[in-house]
Amino acid sequence: MLDRMKLKMTESLLDDFIKLFTDLNNNTRLTQNRGFTPNELSINRGGQDVINSISFGPNITAALKSGEVNIEGYRKGILMSELPKKVKMNMLRQLAQIEDRNITQKKGRQE
Repeated sequence: MLDRMKLKMTESLLDDFIKLFTDLNNNTRLTQNRGFTPNELSINRGGQDVINSISFGPNITAALKSGEVNIEGYRKGILMSELPKKVKMNMLRQLAQIEDRNITQKKGRQE
């Protein structure tokens, strides 16, 4: 996406952006949380992880399938993140499924 918008970011700038974006999301009051922020809900649950899973949306999935976004870069980011192990494994499984579909589609086109 950044390339499409002709924005250049170093890996450290991207890491800083992701941390700020995550902080913004975790401190934003949400209607679906009855006005609470994810951080407030986490505190109310005794510090338990609020996130059980994360699904890639259609835009990210399409970008990963098309090769517009590097799957390997995503994989590294997931592994280096501070997400709960269960969430990381779920996300890595999704990446593997997208990768498998890409390989299957490419093989089908070659035949």
